[in-house]
Amino acid sequence: MKTLVSFSLTSILFVALLWLASCASSKTMAYDPAGTWNYSVTGTPNGTVDGTMIISKNGDNYTGEMQSSLGNAAMDNLKIEDNALNASLYFQGTELSVNGTFEGDTFDGEVVAGYDSFGMTASRSN
Repeated sequence: MKTLVSFSLTSILFVALLWLASCASSKTMAYDPAGTWNYSVTGTPNGTVDGTMIISKNGDNYTGEMQSSLGNAAMDNLKIEDNALNASLYFQGTELSVNGTFEGDTFDGEVVAGYDSFGMTASRSN
């Protein structure tokens, strides 16, 4: 009888450990968009603007910069939650906001300037 109880407790413990291990392994890691992204913003007064968006991670915070042949601008108030990016920046005296969603190594969003918005796509280059 004692052997049966011991076997039952061991079996329950084993099943519980398997369940805990499966829960830990099924947790998805938070998305990390840190890296260099090649972007295109379409429909702007300057036509299509292509450039590089650089996102860096420092602890739990992100910093970013958008670079193009028209100039560079730091991304202020950069927030990344889940797969969504929200940031503001000043470019040639105009306040812009960048909003969008990452999916794997692609980004789909928009750049907003006042009442105008322009489509933005990007792909991770590293």
